[in-house]
Amino acid sequence: MNEENIQSEDYINLPPLKKIAIQILRSVFSIIDLFSEVIQKSKLLLLTGLISGLAVGFSYYSSRPPYFEVSMIAESSAAYRKTLSEMIQSLNALIGSRSQGKLAAVLNISDQQARQISFIEMTGLSNESLENDTSTKYNQPFKIIARIHNPSLTDTFQHAIENYLNNKPTLKNVQDAQVRFYIEKLSYTDKELAKLDTLKTEYNRFLASSKIASTFYNNAIDPSTIYKQSNDLINEKGTILYWLSTNSKPVQIIDEFKSPVSPQSYSLIKSLSFGALIGLGICFFVGLYLELYRKIRNYKGNI
Repeated sequence: MNEENIQSEDYINLPPLKKIAIQILRSVFSIIDLFSEVIQKSKLLLLTGLISGLAVGFSYYSSRPPYFEVSMIAESSAAYRKTLSEMIQSLNALIGSRSQGKLAAVLNISDQQARQISFIEMTGLSNESLENDTSTKYNQPFKIIARIHNPSLTDTFQHAIENYLNNKPTLKNVQDAQVRFYIEKLSYTDKELAKLDTLKTEYNRFLASSKIASTFYNNAIDPSTIYKQSNDLINEKGTILYWLSTNSKPVQIIDEFKSPVSPQSYSLIKSLSFGALIGLGICFFVGLYLELYRKIRNYKGNI
């Protein structure tokens, strides 16, 4: 293979690339020209879309009453936060689909009360989403946020959500099994403490009735070991009693819903902006369709 062949194989032919680039630019500018032409010829149509979109946006804003946002902090010893988040999402799905009857049945409240809830979600303490939460630890605090229209129903909604979570059969079975385990462990600890107390009493009685010095003991009975074991069992008993007092239910409320002071409302600017964009977009595509249809018809007529 001579040097000329090598050069011909390594040589990049630029003219085809240049033609492709020019064709791409022509296509882009043609699309821009077409859009500009549509805007020029469809001014009245676009104005109609803008006004209609603003009207729809304002109508949507007016139909959304002010709401009160409440939140509570809780934790669970029977389920991961991801699991509880999916349960709360199922409630919000009922709200979004306007299934107030089903929501009322699930939360054990009236239909009229169910209509007063417009949104509910579960997040982390910093309001981060738990949709992709992969933590496998229990007793991690989380936040439940709800939007309600009647602040006098704050306590009602809190108890309804709490009962809904705590009465789930799966969670309830897990929690009941844990409670039984700790109760049995507490009973065993009490029995062991009773044995150690008896042993300490007998040992002290032996020291009082014997002539052996109180500082003497053999390897069979070490009083320091007895008192150390007794102290460990007392600490373990305290831990068990604390768990039973704070984890008697699958979900424990740490900070309750607070009655809100002032209502919040949806953004008027956002509603108008979205309405205007949707109206302009629909009318623009209508104008684009009419312009393309006109060009295709003229093209066929010239053939």
